[in-house]
Amino acid sequence: MSLCDNPVALPRYTTLLGDFCRGLLQQMFYLGRDVVHGSGNLLLEAGFTRHASTRLKGTSRYRKELEGGARIELHGSCICRIPSRPPGIVYLRANNRLALWESDEFFPPGERGHHALRMVSAAELYQPARQLARWWLEYELWIRQRAGEGFRESCARHYAGLPRPSIWLAPGEDVDWLAGFIDSPESTPRARRRKRTSAHSS
Repeated sequence: MSLCDNPVALPRYTTLLGDFCRGLLQQMFYLGRDVVHGSGNLLLEAGFTRHASTRLKGTSRYRKELEGGARIELHGSCICRIPSRPPGIVYLRANNRLALWESDEFFPPGERGHHALRMVSAAELYQPARQLARWWLEYELWIRQRAGEGFRESCARHYAGLPRPSIWLAPGEDVDWLAGFIDSPESTPRARRRKRTSAHSS
């Protein structure tokens, strides 16, 4: 029986998605480092296109078309995956939470995008979150191949140096956790437990 079919296991959605959101908060910092990589903007190299933000002067948002008509939208305030037929899913950085995205257009929250948000249960969010996680995992594997393992380790050190950083998993542990989140949520440990286990085993 899968997690989706087991009502007793449904509370795991809340805890797993909480870990997922904390990871996305850290990932948004990493994406910012990718933009200023010494060899050039890695988001552009990964196939994203850059667009001017219509509300925040001097800022950009990024878009990548995916197979099957879906796309990823990146903005300083959010990460959004919009499938060919909505709803999609959006991660909201300001309050560190996920919501369904019910429009086939993208407007960053604050740029007339609030009408497209729908807050739903964690169980309803899990399947679209899996799709967002698939892109995230593929992107991180590409980054490691393109920039080397040491690059994300450098990003992690910069992130740890921020005032009150919400540190998630270390490079390498993150991709393992994402793979479990996608393929075996019923047995995937909490992200912080993985971090503590690794610390104790080193």
